Amino acid sequence: MNATEFITALGGRQKVLEITKLTKGRISQWEKENHIPRAWRVAFYAMNPTLPAPDVPLKGEKETV
Repeated sequence: MNATEFITALGGRQKVLEITKLTKGRISQWEKENHIPRAWRVAFYAMNPTLPAPDVPLKGEKETV
């Protein structure tokens, strides 16, 4: 699952915007960089445990050091 698929699984961009109160630009950046910050992944996982666990990298995500 990549960042776009993850956002879709949450209900789409509009739902993510409502949940996070972030800007459209920030959500687009997540998709462009294929990276959702771990803190948000933890929160999303708590809301929907069927999503990949926060410690599981997204498909194609660069590993952080």
